[in-house]
Amino acid sequence: MTKSLTVRQTTLSATTGLRLIVSLMIKNVDDVAPLATVWQRVKPDLLEWRIDQLADQSRHNVLVTGKALREQAGNIPIIATIRTATEGGPFAAGDASYQKIYTALLESHLIDFVDIEASQTPMNIKILLANAKAFNVATIISHHDFQKTPAEGEIIQQLADMASYQPAIVKAAYMPAQPTDVLTVLQATAKANTILAPQLLTMTMGDFGKMSRVIGDQFGSVASFVTMNDTQSAPGQLDIDIVRNLRMQLGLS
Repeated sequence: MTKSLTVRQTTLSATTGLRLIVSLMIKNVDDVAPLATVWQRVKPDLLEWRIDQLADQSRHNVLVTGKALREQAGNIPIIATIRTATEGGPFAAGDASYQKIYTALLESHLIDFVDIEASQTPMNIKILLANAKAFNVATIISHHDFQKTPAEGEIIQQLADMASYQPAIVKAAYMPAQPTDVLTVLQATAKANTILAPQLLTMTMGDFGKMSRVIGDQFGSVASFVTMNDTQSAPGQLDIDIVRNLRMQLGLS
């Protein structure tokens, strides 16, 4: 199944190469300009803004920081992410705050993607999906398992369940306990990619999982999360220059 998604002139498709996403762990608005000097040098394809890392998560501060980020990012697409404790992040302010922050950002036109966790209630997911559609923001439904890698059939079912919400991208990350778990995720991705409409963004974490972050597109994953200043947002992420060099050595675009 040939699939393609283009946002701000950046095309995501497993057939056109692996897009590289840098996660920004911004604590306050003053962090934006120094980080911008780095990403303008290494040139990632997309930026993920981890809003859960902000010291002040008030609506005002989120919008001020988002505006600074948008101005510095230029035409690079921005993914807005609030990672809750359920999905391995620090955000613990509750569903109402989760909804309010995302709604404010959707209305601001500062972001290009919104990452909605699959662990949210179905009603909350549907509300955010509808709001994102109203403001022409692409959607990601995500699932993270920091404990294990399920069986192939269970992974495919998890991807299908998220795809049923009809987001632009379905994202899933798993923790392998052994090298064969990495192969399980890659194979599940390849099979799911032939039957599901959304783009897939899958990976395995930790040391065992590193290779999935380099060759994921060969199995149907459209992007990979990388670092640019040794700051990981999840275990196993590699530096953007390392990923590019490895892919060049492998003859991958």
